[in-house]
Amino acid sequence: MRQGIKFLSFIILTANVCAEQNVNPVIKRVDLPEAVRLAYLNHPALLTSLEDIAIADQRLRMAIHLLYPQFGFDATAATSQADRSLVITEGFGGAIVTPPEPRHFYLGRGFVEQALYTGGRNSNAIILARANSEKAKSLKEQTRLQVLKEVRLNFLEFLKVKETIDTKLELQALLTKYSRVSGTFEKLVWEDKKTVLEENASDLQSTSSHESKVALLKAMGMDLSSEVEIVGALEELPLPKTLPSLQQALSWAREFRPEYKAKALESEMDATQVAIALAGRNPVVSLAGLYEFLGNDFPLRQNNWTTMLRVHLPFSWDNWATVRERKAQQRRGQIKHIEVEDQVGLEVRQAYTGLARSLERLAKAKKRLRSWRDFSQTDQLKDERQRLQFFEIYEQTTADWTRVLVDTLKLRYELEYAMGRDLQ
Repeated sequence: MRQGIKFLSFIILTANVCAEQNVNPVIKRVDLPEAVRLAYLNHPALLTSLEDIAIADQRLRMAIHLLYPQFGFDATAATSQADRSLVITEGFGGAIVTPPEPRHFYLGRGFVEQALYTGGRNSNAIILARANSEKAKSLKEQTRLQVLKEVRLNFLEFLKVKETIDTKLELQALLTKYSRVSGTFEKLVWEDKKTVLEENASDLQSTSSHESKVALLKAMGMDLSSEVEIVGALEELPLPKTLPSLQQALSWAREFRPEYKAKALESEMDATQVAIALAGRNPVVSLAGLYEFLGNDFPLRQNNWTTMLRVHLPFSWDNWATVRERKAQQRRGQIKHIEVEDQVGLEVRQAYTGLARSLERLAKAKKRLRSWRDFSQTDQLKDERQRLQFFEIYEQTTADWTRVLVDTLKLRYELEYAMGRDLQ
């Protein structure tokens, strides 16, 4: 009886533990480096770019195989119901069947062909496939920078909402400290401010915080219902100690921005397409060999072999139209290359000048906030109007500080994306 009670108690305890584990799942803590790492592992665009690289590599192998000799073997069996002499199909080498010879025929044939000269078709096909493989890798790096920027900006947006909520709570505590008033009008003013702060904090917690978290999960490529805890603070995110010169930033962009390499590879591919179109007018020379076994029963005793030197002289009415089309595509690619250079240069200049100005504003906003925060620790405000005026100034100062800090961090991430590398 006691053993049964102990066993029942063990089952109940185990069920309770399992239920607690289901109710309270493990929550993963995610900071900015962890968010970036998860995005690199899970983001669909990055995963797709890896498959594009695999496809391009296989196409390169297929193009290289054009240089190898081509082998083949086929076997055929047939039954004849002829009552008179005839020549069977070309597949059997044109053998003559004369009744009443055996009506079963077997053929085995092997062949090999090696291209000796293709006028540049095969070599240019390899060049084109190799450039396409390098372009896929450049596009993957471009996608990685875009994902990194997306994660950073969404993480920053979440911390902005979190910081704003904390600021509202701080202001509520400060409001409680300074809302000791005697007049009816002043009391109504303080109560109205308290109501507004509470409503803003509630809206941020219920709506903005959830939306920013969902956007961050999407940027990381994770399930939107994932249980994660986003940790961090705006002031913990690093800011660049010094900025490089504008010319240095532009030089880094030309070196590290993958769009430059991708467009250069596209220009190479366009030139190769022109070469392939021009090669379509050149003859193709190949060496081929054929060996076959033919007979009515095994072993097949009739053996034939053939060696051929093939020369194909192409002629096509639309060849020049194809060449002109490829040249037009090449000119279009050159124009787009210049357009990309101008666009990247514009992005670097805008982010650089914006970040330089924002860093100056941030230093002033930080100094101003520190002064008013230090003043809030004192007890020098006795007049009700002074307390109200101080509260309004301090509220505006904290909001300005958060806005300028967020703008500065955004501009830093924009500049790093524009340059293709991180700032120190």
